[in-house]
Amino acid sequence: MKVSIPSEVTKRSILDAIDNPLWVSGNKVLYDYCRRNPLHNDISVIAGKLWIIGRSYAAPIERGAGGAHLDTIYRTAAEKLINSKIDVELSMLKRSDPPTSPIALRAHATVMASLPKKNGRAKCRRSVASKYLHFHRPEQFVLFDTRATSAASSLVRSPAMDRPETDHDEQYLKHATKCEALKDALVRTFGVALNNRQLDEFLLAFADRKRRA
Repeated sequence: MKVSIPSEVTKRSILDAIDNPLWVSGNKVLYDYCRRNPLHNDISVIAGKLWIIGRSYAAPIERGAGGAHLDTIYRTAAEKLINSKIDVELSMLKRSDPPTSPIALRAHATVMASLPKKNGRAKCRRSVASKYLHFHRPEQFVLFDTRATSAASSLVRSPAMDRPETDHDEQYLKHATKCEALKDALVRTFGVALNNRQLDEFLLAFADRKRRA
């Protein structure tokens, strides 16, 4: 695995990227809501979490559902999560487990499988699942979206991956592996330890700089 950090990335640029107070309050609302409602046993609560997180992060679950009625989309997804093993899987996660742990990957696959598949848009389901789970267990799930994955791919090449036997999404595993390698490299190079939220902020800032260049 090779992590290539360009010269424009400095300790100052990293700290500037993660020092953005604009979204702190809004994200706190989402973290608090999921902390107060961690289980998947109430349709209205699950639908509310999917709706609020999805809409806040430009990842609404209806995007891949064709022309189905909105109520049907959210009710069906919520019922699938209720009937899944997601709560068991999340309860098995330890605080020290990385996003690439088999249990975390299986939980991500479980949420993906509960989301609409009509248009076959796996990228949308992959993104929604990562963001939904991140707000439940911030340190065990990285955020997956186009800009972040593009930035991570330009910084980390050919990641060495341990493919677990459990169900998992290959593209999410690749991104999570790159994120873990990048966090380690930033600690070694700059002495800066980022959590998953901060890493996402850094990746988005890096992607924006590349777009403007």
